[in-house]
Amino acid sequence: MAARLRLRRWMLPAAALLVVVTVGLLVSRRGTPPPAFRTALVERGTVIQTVDVTGTLQPATETDLDFGTGGHVATVAVQAGQHVPAGTLLANLDTAPVVAQLDQARGSVAAAEAKLKLDAAGPYNGGEVTAEGAVSSARGAVGPAQLNLDDTRQLGREVIEAAQIALQTALAAAQGQISADDATVTADQRSLFDVRLAGQQAVALAAATFAQVQAQGQAAVATAQVGTVSARRSLDDVQRVDGAAVEAARLQVAAAAAVVAVDQHALQMDFAQLHQDQARESGDCHPTPNPNCQGDHQEVSADQQRVNGDQQTLVKDEGGLEVDRTQVVQALARLQADAGSAQQQLATAEVQLRSAEVQLAATLRQGQAQVAQAQAQAQSNIDGAEATLSAATIQLQNARVAFTFAQQTNVNSVSQAQTRGVQGDHQAQAQVTSATVQLQNSLAQLGAVMGAIPQQVAMDEAQVQADQSQVVAAQDALASAALIAPVDGVVEQVNVAQGQAIGGGNVSSSVAGVGTGAAAGALAATSASGGPTAGNNGVANLTHAIVLLTPTAFQVSGPVSDAQLQQIHLGNRVRVVPAGASEQVDGTVTGIAPAALHSTGVSTFTVTATIAGGHPDLHPGASAQMSVVVEEAADVLTVPTSALHTSGSATYVLVPVDGREVPRPVTVGASDPVRTQITSGLRAGDRVVLAKGR
Repeated sequence: MAARLRLRRWMLPAAALLVVVTVGLLVSRRGTPPPAFRTALVERGTVIQTVDVTGTLQPATETDLDFGTGGHVATVAVQAGQHVPAGTLLANLDTAPVVAQLDQARGSVAAAEAKLKLDAAGPYNGGEVTAEGAVSSARGAVGPAQLNLDDTRQLGREVIEAAQIALQTALAAAQGQISADDATVTADQRSLFDVRLAGQQAVALAAATFAQVQAQGQAAVATAQVGTVSARRSLDDVQRVDGAAVEAARLQVAAAAAVVAVDQHALQMDFAQLHQDQARESGDCHPTPNPNCQGDHQEVSADQQRVNGDQQTLVKDEGGLEVDRTQVVQALARLQADAGSAQQQLATAEVQLRSAEVQLAATLRQGQAQVAQAQAQAQSNIDGAEATLSAATIQLQNARVAFTFAQQTNVNSVSQAQTRGVQGDHQAQAQVTSATVQLQNSLAQLGAVMGAIPQQVAMDEAQVQADQSQVVAAQDALASAALIAPVDGVVEQVNVAQGQAIGGGNVSSSVAGVGTGAAAGALAATSASGGPTAGNNGVANLTHAIVLLTPTAFQVSGPVSDAQLQQIHLGNRVRVVPAGASEQVDGTVTGIAPAALHSTGVSTFTVTATIAGGHPDLHPGASAQMSVVVEEAADVLTVPTSALHTSGSATYVLVPVDGREVPRPVTVGASDPVRTQITSGLRAGDRVVLAKGR
């Protein structure tokens, strides 16, 4: 009985203390303001971007090598049984044709670059110099021709005075027409200038309007993004605070249940004691009372009182338990209500964000269409004005022809005696006209040359790029004309000889009979089952140019997606961590599968890396994680990768401004799990908000 009292005295204070501590924690968390956001410094550093691949280790018992291009074998530097270290030249093709192609390609690049330099020199390019010389020559011919015309007219003026009156009348009329047409040409030229200026202004206005609307749309998207972030934060706060309240209520129920259990245990023990004392009383008092009967009566009475007290305490504590359970239900209801409201706010914010993004896209499309329409309208107006000017110019030229025709017609009325003078005048006028036409043609040619310069420069730049591509192709062919040992090994087979013709086509690699990818000048492909593949002759065969035995080398092969495959190239550095190992080993990508493997609708390509040297942590058949280094950026602007956020195709960070988190768009480069390169949007020394842990 004393033990029961001690148990009861310990359980009740412990349960009460548990409830008090829980409620205190809840109250303190409700009253504490949310912590300030954590920030990090934008600073310069190194980012190593990798593609992570899970693969399987296999011993590279042999390495099959084939040429990566066609040609004739120039030298074979090894023989069967010879030990070769990694990097040893094993054999190479005659590179004279490839070198000639490379020299020719480089010469083409030099010529194209020289022509580009000449055409881009502007006023000093050869075409314009020639055209300007022609203009200068034509202008020099006009002066003497005009002087000769004046002399001829002066000599014949005395004999053709009467006829000249009629001639001057006709010339005056023709000259009036020329003046009118010349005024029209001047007006049309001014109109063309005005049309071009108006078109430029209309296009500039449309572009400015587009930029303004774009900025407004981007601002609306940013505001909606901030609203979404705020709504998510509110939902998290509701779940944290109300969840704590529910947990506290449950703890209180547990404590009350423990108290009830203690009451029930005490009641059971007191009932047992009562029954025991009643049995003793019955023995002492029946049929004949003995001296202990009176004491037994008193003990039974005391036991009954304790039982009654236990029952009252149990009823009271059970009532408290029901109250605590009601509080749990209420706390759960409050959590559901608050969470539902916060989720509704989040859904509304996300709808607003999507609406803003859709509106921005529509606005961008509309703005781009308006700019294009303004450009088209401006061009149409310019074309119309140019057509009008061209018509006026032709009319002016016709008026000048009519002027000459009037001259020629009216001199026919001059007497026969004046014919020689008139003929001389005509000849002089023809020289003037010829020189003038030559000058006009030279000016037109000069204008054509001036207008063709930008187009010619663009063509020259395209030619330079095309010739540079030929140089790169020739360099690749030159690099793939040599077989280099990728790992230490012993030459097992030499299947090529000096002077042998090697065909182009499929050139790939395999290690230990596992097919890998196209690898010019590296390893030759075989299937995983040992079946034939396309080798250096472009036909199914099992013969490779050179085969190395590499008992100390390992390879690891694993699948990558077609998107990841675009980043991986032969020779990429690889960091391999075998399963269960504590340190990484270095390797090199020596094979990329030329064809995809298809499984459950997913296409993957097998990438193989070769690891040279003995490593105690490498075991055949073990899994390994290899990280292919696809990009390494040193001394670049970086931020923690956890600070980046995305919305559609856009990337942004949150920067602290007056205690608020403000989105700022950024452009990213290389990225690893820790830091990401920033190419625009931030400066060194800026601070960004880190993502909050959940």
